[in-house]
Amino acid sequence: MMKLSFLLVIISPILIPFVFQALATEVNADSELPRRSTTEWRIESSLKYDVLCFLNILTGDSFYTGFYQEVFEKFSPMITVEVQEALANIKRVIKDENGGIVSALLCLYFSATEDETIDDMLATLDNSEMMQSNLMQTPYYELESWEAFDSIRDDLKTVLEFLRDEICFEEYWVNEIRPIIENRINETESELGTYNIVPEAEHYMGFPVSSNQVTVYLLYFVKPHGIKVTGMRYLNDQSYPAEFIPMTAVHELMHPPYDWEGDEELRNTMELFLDDSFVVIKSKTTTPHSAIILLKVILKKTAFRLWI
Repeated sequence: MMKLSFLLVIISPILIPFVFQALATEVNADSELPRRSTTEWRIESSLKYDVLCFLNILTGDSFYTGFYQEVFEKFSPMITVEVQEALANIKRVIKDENGGIVSALLCLYFSATEDETIDDMLATLDNSEMMQSNLMQTPYYELESWEAFDSIRDDLKTVLEFLRDEICFEEYWVNEIRPIIENRINETESELGTYNIVPEAEHYMGFPVSSNQVTVYLLYFVKPHGIKVTGMRYLNDQSYPAEFIPMTAVHELMHPPYDWEGDEELRNTMELFLDDSFVVIKSKTTTPHSAIILLKVILKKTAFRLWI
């Protein structure tokens, strides 16, 4: 992730004029749009998402164990060789080889399902056609990422069965983790009503979002991230200050920051980057991703930040 961030900093000056040009039409058209006037907040806990974020810790990745040292020390001695190998392969495929975040990819994909429990997720891993079909209806589906996920389905099954059968994670979460989250929800729920972010998001993006309802899942194991999933939903950690919830929501709800599929002019403008020799060279020398994958990262993340 550090390499990719550095790369985006390098090429940001090149992107600025193109980004402003590509977005000018949508911003100018904003005044003609029917504008929502309210934001409806929902805040919930989620076993499913906490399970998937917990995998970051189980991999032994020092980036996460530093935030959850006591948790790691409690559960790591229980990890078998088979589970350790499965976790290592999950991290290798998602993070080491593809520059992704284990929890972010898995939460995004499972958000395209109605799963709530470990058994539900195991059933989806046995038959993932519905998950794939649902993801294909979102802006976030990419064949390369799906193939990476498909290659680790057996590893995920090994790990989830371990969580269910060996350490009884659901019982642990219900008895020890959920009460902490529910207490935090009670503390922050009333404050969210003072933040009316949807009209502002629509104003700055220049097009309406899908709903005025924003769902926040407060988790215990998502640090240090905030994660966008499908729909008007995102994940936040219960330990973050209350004001981080709307701040993160504003940021995450603007991914992607425009109607990529519906705006041909925008696509044509942005695709000029594929012919830029500097971008192509940097994408090959700085990150294992292809220039096309790099472009998608720029379009969905950096373009918005530059524009705002």
